[in-house]
Amino acid sequence: MKKVGIVLVAVGVIIAGVHLFYAYVMSGEEVGVYKLVADGKPAEGLAEAKGEGDSISGKAGPVKLDTEMNPVRALMHVSYSYSTVMRPSVSVSVDGETKDGKSFCHYSSTAKSSSGSRGRTASGRRRRRTGLKLGSSSTTLILGTSDVAEAGDYVFDCRFRAFKCNIKSASLELRRNVSKMSWTIVGLAIVVAGVGGVLIFLDH
Repeated sequence: MKKVGIVLVAVGVIIAGVHLFYAYVMSGEEVGVYKLVADGKPAEGLAEAKGEGDSISGKAGPVKLDTEMNPVRALMHVSYSYSTVMRPSVSVSVDGETKDGKSFCHYSSTAKSSSGSRGRTASGRRRRRTGLKLGSSSTTLILGTSDVAEAGDYVFDCRFRAFKCNIKSASLELRRNVSKMSWTIVGLAIVVAGVGGVLIFLDH
């Protein structure tokens, strides 16, 4: 009974994980991927670009969007390097607007290294005496989902501020006609995992 319970818990977790990953990262169609940072500097073609290393900003676009693309989701792919005794992070802020200044979206998020104050980094090493952590990290941030009110050209003002690290690269990805999380599927996963938990408990 315990083995069956463990299998059910695992199946429930997998169902929920796969569904959430597909809904938020893979669903819909790609509108485009826009390079913002390359080799620690603003990417070529970025308007009003400035900064380097730990503070970079610039505008991507224009990007043609229309109401048939709704809902539109924004993802940010970020990689950064660090050499610090503290947990590094990168704060991201994105403002989307039409070329004549009408607001479309505002997103903000933070990428934090999984490396804490102890242990090894995800892709680096730790010096035992000093506690200095050396490494790099890459992550994808789900910024948010918005509906296009009117067709037109949109510009995305992107700002990055790093804490105890240097930004290596960053790209903004826009996806159209994306899916939302299904509470039915998530609920089913919870029920399956719950039944498994009960079986494990009863086996003790």
